[in-house]
This record gives sequence, structure tokens and C-alpha cells, in this order.
Amino acid sequence: MIYVIVTQEWAAAHGIMPLPTNRKSKDGSKVLLHDKEIMPVAKRNSDGSYDGVLATYGHNAVLQFLETDPEWATGEVETITASTGFIQAAAVRNLMTVTRASMQELEMTDNEALQVMDMYPQWADCIGEELTQGNKVQHGGKLWKVLQAHTAQEQWQPGQQGTESLYTEVVETHSGTIDDPIPYSGNMELEQGKYYTQDGATYLCNRGTGIPVYAALAELVGIYVELVTEAGNG
Repeated sequence: MIYVIVTQEWAAAHGIMPLPTNRKSKDGSKVLLHDKEIMPVAKRNSDGSYDGVLATYGHNAVLQFLETDPEWATGEVETITASTGFIQAAAVRNLMTVTRASMQELEMTDNEALQVMDMYPQWADCIGEELTQGNKVQHGGKLWKVLQAHTAQEQWQPGQQGTESLYTEVVETHSGTIDDPIPYSGNMELEQGKYYTQDGATYLCNRGTGIPVYAALAELVGIYVELVTEAGNG
């Protein structure tokens, strides 16, 4: 096990609420954490160290340090006075912080991602940050997948015409058969041989687009799709 020491200010800035059970320095300015608590929110350097971490210890080393260092050693067992409710709430908050930071690294299907959509970051909060291919963000009540790495810009909103090469909407998986057509709402790649539906009409893609397209399916008839069933005639 690896333990790290950070300042209380660093912990707060990274969304970590130290629990009463976390060991703290005598003046309360520093806190001892497990490295797993900070891995999702701290930048790790090539030598294994983390930005903002004051010290790193193995299990045996940290025990010796806490027993001997005058800034930490108390010579007595600390009494925890916080309520059970606070401990539980702080633990839940820390878990949510870690989970939100780790969401992009989790492997799951599109259907599964939609079930936990609220755990992904809002696109507006990512403006100015580098988005990696495959990242997912929320915007306009929908979930979007990043198609190519780029720096999020205010003028490049997911779903906006002109951003088809940057984002594609994550939608519930459908088979694409005539009995289970794929709902289409723009910013989506069309695959040859699959059926799509929009505004109550059903279309068959007879030429794959290769990239996400924005235009309504009705505008793509004769180019990429053919009308199979008109609205109201299903």
C-alpha cells in the first residue's frame, strides 16, 4: 500500500473531503491519504510522483514516520468526534469525486453509458480543456462521444452544425433492422444496409456515409438513403 501526504487546501481543491478517520498533522494543515484516493484527480509524473503531493510512503515506512515525526506523532490514539452521518456523507462525496474523474477510463456499452449519463462531465465545464477521442460529455440533455481529440471551444457545441467530425450523439443501441430501426437526430454516421427512423418515417441506408452527417434523412434521400415507410404509414 502507498500513502501520500497533502495539504488540506490541496485536498479541497481536488474535491476530496478528508474523513475524520484520516490521520492529520497536529496543526490540522496536512492529511494522510491512500494513493488510490488521489489517483483519479492528481496528475502523475513519469517518475511515479504526483503533483501537489508532499511525501509518499510505503506501509511500514508511514507507520514509523507517524510514530516519530514531531509534526505528526501524538503518543495517543486520536478520538473521532464526528457524527456517523458526516462520515457517511464525506465518504459518498469522495466516492463521487473519484468516480466522476474515472468515468472516461471505464469500459461500457453505449446503453450502459446512457444509464449513468449524469456521471459524465458537462461539456460547458470542459471548455478550454483537451478532450480525448472516445471521451463522453453531456450537453443539451444528451450524451456525446468525442470523435477526435481537440480542445473544447465555446463555438463548437456538440449537436451544432459543423461539429459532426468532433462529436456524435450516444444513443440507445438498436439492431438497425426494419423492425428495430435506429433513431436518427443528426450528427450520426449512417451504415449501409441499416434502417433509420426520423419524424415517424423509416429509411434504408443504401450508401454508408463514413462520417457523421447532420442533415435530416428526408434531405438525404437519393444520396445516402431511400424512403421505406412514410410518417403515419407504419
